[in-house]
Amino acid sequence: MNPPTIWIQVAILTAGLILPPVLGVVSVARASRIEGSAGPRRLSFVLGVVALANWLMFFILLSRSRDSHPMPYRLSSLQLLVTALLVLVSLRGYTPRAPLIIANLVLVSLWFTFGYAPEHWLTLMNKHSVAIGQRKMPAAIYFGNPRNSEAEAIALIHVPNVGNYYFDFAEEKYRRASEWDIVPTPYGAWTWRRMTDGQLHEPLPSPEINECQIPLLDGHVLTVTF
Repeated sequence: MNPPTIWIQVAILTAGLILPPVLGVVSVARASRIEGSAGPRRLSFVLGVVALANWLMFFILLSRSRDSHPMPYRLSSLQLLVTALLVLVSLRGYTPRAPLIIANLVLVSLWFTFGYAPEHWLTLMNKHSVAIGQRKMPAAIYFGNPRNSEAEAIALIHVPNVGNYYFDFAEEKYRRASEWDIVPTPYGAWTWRRMTDGQLHEPLPSPEINECQIPLLDGHVLTVTF
């Protein structure tokens, strides 16, 4: 993982440790002071409690993920959607709404960064050459870690004008990826489809360690050394 990505995650996690529980408590405490009908007071109280529960659920799952148990993707995706909807609900015209908006925006960032994005984001590891037959070709290799285990990482091999290929180190198999599915950036690549989805295939036998040989559609063989 490159330094910019590390610092972004550290900043989000630090904000997540502090802001949502504090702002959730503030919203619950101030709910009784809201003037007017009981509706806004009740809504502020409920949204504050929901923010606290959302934050607690996230950190329970995050603490479990340290033991090589990735955060459940479907639950993380659902919580991301629900929290985004809570941001919209928090925009209602009562006061104080700023604490709830900020708390839910931070929670959206937490669920996205640590729950949803690991299935779609791969970090650029290096740019080097691969071989197609005897011909050297420039390539970029990205690594993703959706299973929270270095031994079960997934590599994306991007060879311009040739294709994109995933290699699953856990299964020791590969699959092709379409051009539209990959969005390269200076620091990594985003894949619209989960990198763990799709049918895997056996690579060709290789005499070398840490080498993968992938048969291309034109009959040539792509050789990648990790």
